Amino acid sequence: MPRPTKCRHVGYLSPVKYFKPAGIPTTELAEITLTQEEMEAIRLKDLLGLEQIEAAEKMGISRPTFHRILKTAREKIARALILGYALKIEGGSFTYKNPEEEKNMKIAVASVTGKDVSAHFGSAPKFVIFTVEDGKIVGSEILENTFHGPHHHHPPHHHHEHGHGHGGSHARILEAFAGVKVVISGGMGWRMQEDLKAHGITPVLTTEKDAQRAVEKYLEGTLETFEGSC
Repeated sequence: MPRPTKCRHVGYLSPVKYFKPAGIPTTELAEITLTQEEMEAIRLKDLLGLEQIEAAEKMGISRPTFHRILKTAREKIARALILGYALKIEGGSFTYKNPEEEKNMKIAVASVTGKDVSAHFGSAPKFVIFTVEDGKIVGSEILENTFHGPHHHHPPHHHHEHGHGHGGSHARILEAFAGVKVVISGGMGWRMQEDLKAHGITPVLTTEKDAQRAVEKYLEGTLETFEGSC
């Protein structure tokens, strides 16, 4: 299992994704990639002028981690400017978190008992839908997982959502998740993750075992997630 890492929060996604020296064709330029969290570190520290400890809190990471990300970002920008490289902004391991949007939303947690976090999304017999208002949990409801057929035909280790013919089940899940902005699970197939993202839903994979605590930690920015799952 990958080493858990705190999900890095990004509060702004720039519409500009590419910078290059004028007058030189892109095909003739070497590129440097600046990740979204590196861009966020530059925004918080160098544009907004926040102290590193405050900027780190906004990104949900430790101060040493923030310092490392900021240092790497500045070095990349310096190389691009001085050596004449193109600068591309993409990728990284992050979750886009708009503070205003997250005050009121729904978060779904894949679950076996209704209290735990299921080890795998597709084989979870139910989903707990938490309602969040003003950044706090105000209620929850259980949504039975009837989208993949009888669960006794699919043992937990069987990643049946990966195969062909699951487009219909994915569509039914997405329809049932109307209003949901985040889905938390202990594991999830890549195709389901991509389908969720395409519908504006953030998939989050975590080692946390308690469903309500997972949501609370997510809202606090302290939820431990798998690398590359934000």
